[in-house]
Amino acid sequence: MNFKKTISIAIEYIRPIGIAAAVFFAELLGNTPTESFMIMAPVLIAVMSGTIGLEGLFFGSEGSAKLGYTRSPEYQRQNALVQLGMAISAVLVPVLDWGIYGMCGVSSVFMFFLFFSGTNHGFSAIAEGNKSITNLSRPILSYLLIAAILYYMLEALDYQAGL
Repeated sequence: MNFKKTISIAIEYIRPIGIAAAVFFAELLGNTPTESFMIMAPVLIAVMSGTIGLEGLFFGSEGSAKLGYTRSPEYQRQNALVQLGMAISAVLVPVLDWGIYGMCGVSSVFMFFLFFSGTNHGFSAIAEGNKSITNLSRPILSYLLIAAILYYMLEALDYQAGL
């Protein structure tokens, strides 16, 4: 197995570990729903978008292969840069103290990405016959992740409204 393929496979494990860590620390350190959301969202988005972006830039062929796609370098590079921008934005919101509404904005963009990406993977599996296990699991995992982020976000917004 070559180095790039190994890294690309490792990234698939980093993502769920990062999601679990984001939720764990949000629950451990957050004293209010707002604090929990403001911990969970930037970590989760930075891990997810960051790994998507880095994989797209440096391990694009390997990432495409595990999804059953052929690589389009120009498009993949552009998508990778958008993902890195989203990851950086998610980290900047708390650093620059833009507040819950700034984090809700970044989280909403990320959830739209997840929705459209999951739908695209589902379409690819059904209409194009791309039945790789990674491709088949992406719609379900994307929609579950949206539900989790929405839960935290709506709890935080409800809490803010009650203040």
